[in-house]
Amino acid sequence: MTLRIQCPSCDRQFKVSEDLKGRTVECGACEHRFKLGEEVIVQKRDKFYPGERAKKGLERYGRAPSAGGGGGTGRFETAAYNQTSSPLDVIPMSPQEWFSTLMGGCILVMAILIFVWGTQPEGVLKDMEVGKRTVLAGFMVVVGGVLIAYGCRHRRKKGLLLGLPLSVGVIALSLLLPVPRTLIPVYGELDSDLGDDPKELPVVAKRKTAEEVRELIGYSPVERAIKSHEDDPGEAADYVSVIWAPIMEERYKFQLLRYLQRKTKSTERPIFYRRDEGGIFVIEGPKFSIEQIADIAERFSRVEEIYHEIRVIEVTLEPARMGDVTEDLLRELSDTTHPAFYARNQHELDHIDLDRVKEAVQRLAAVEPLRFRVEISRRMMGLLEEETDPELRADLCSALKVWAEEGDESDRVVVGVARRMQALEQTLPRSMVEFLVQRQSSEAVSLIEPLWVADPVSWESIIAEIGPAAEDAILSHLKGKERGLQQSAIRILKRIGGAKSLGPLRAALDNADDETKLLLKEVIESVEAGT
Repeated sequence: MTLRIQCPSCDRQFKVSEDLKGRTVECGACEHRFKLGEEVIVQKRDKFYPGERAKKGLERYGRAPSAGGGGGTGRFETAAYNQTSSPLDVIPMSPQEWFSTLMGGCILVMAILIFVWGTQPEGVLKDMEVGKRTVLAGFMVVVGGVLIAYGCRHRRKKGLLLGLPLSVGVIALSLLLPVPRTLIPVYGELDSDLGDDPKELPVVAKRKTAEEVRELIGYSPVERAIKSHEDDPGEAADYVSVIWAPIMEERYKFQLLRYLQRKTKSTERPIFYRRDEGGIFVIEGPKFSIEQIADIAERFSRVEEIYHEIRVIEVTLEPARMGDVTEDLLRELSDTTHPAFYARNQHELDHIDLDRVKEAVQRLAAVEPLRFRVEISRRMMGLLEEETDPELRADLCSALKVWAEEGDESDRVVVGVARRMQALEQTLPRSMVEFLVQRQSSEAVSLIEPLWVADPVSWESIIAEIGPAAEDAILSHLKGKERGLQQSAIRILKRIGGAKSLGPLRAALDNADDETKLLLKEVIESVEAGT
């Protein structure tokens, strides 16, 4: 059993064993020694009433006087508590919430600074229209607002007080601040009616005169080219055109020279003359109008001005149309599973570099036409009519076998190109002939027959694929004197011949050699069995 005792020196209380009663003990707090008697034992009753001293040492505390100066009845009221309070209102914010709130506020403040300083005369938002600025402001408000809403999700009022004024400020600045414009100075005399203050004058670009352009581009090479055509019919100046690019990188020179020669069908490549940061392309030979040359230039540039009197076209090159190859672009062009594969290769069909056009056509010929079928096939037909490169034409016909659809203009386009090539005594690509056979074109026989006559071995299988439509053309060569062509006709008739072929086949037996007779008999038996 234990006793609770109190040190008479420091009033600290302890629990000790009852066996120590009557013995001298030492206080563990102040080291005072005292005898453990009844006077230091703490009784179980520890309550006291006003005026009663229950413990030694209470005299150290003073009494507080009553409000009325004397005793009286006290007045008490029941405390009212807010029953809607939530523990989340007093729980401190987590580090993630602090960071989210701070980042959201910083984004909105940064947006305000961007609009304030960016709309200065030389700011980053120069020439940006109000609509585009509002879209930018809306994006930054959404991002900042989401971050603040997340950080203050348990303190919505504080989040609203922080985010709402900043968001309104960003939107207001994007709508109300002026749009700084790039000013184009005007050189020359001013209209006296407009006043002397330059700020009141309209800002317009002044067109350079022909003489100014002649001086800027150094016109002497052009004059020499014109002079060389004085003996040609018509005006000598009509044989020379100039494309002037005031700013142009050297790496584009040869690409543009090849393109201009290809498009103008000139026997000689245009000549390039360097002029300061740009240069001029002097095109001579074919008699093109200046508007036609401008149309050609628009494939790789923006036409700024045409000076008809000196046949000069001022352009601004657009590198985006030149399309420099990067690793990302190469991956998009080559990866058939990439979402941008078809769009990128469609864009390549308009490139001025013929090699890149060929590569795009070859890639498209090897895949299924899943996207942009109408647009890509139409562009392929346009290239087939525009370009004269034999390899490109062959690749285009191979691709059209995959991309062309029934009812489109592909048959007519291919037949037209084939006719022009034959008129120029050019060899038709095999893929062009295969396309016409595949589409069962009515013009296929007349186009392929001359090829087969010239080389029966190479074209025999192709003309046989036309079927009965080629029977009459083949029969006309049964009596030919050339043995190889005659035997090729007999073999073709074995595959496509009908009843009307039996008479000419039997008639050919009269003047045939032994080998040809054996072949004729075999074919006659095959045709008779088939009919």
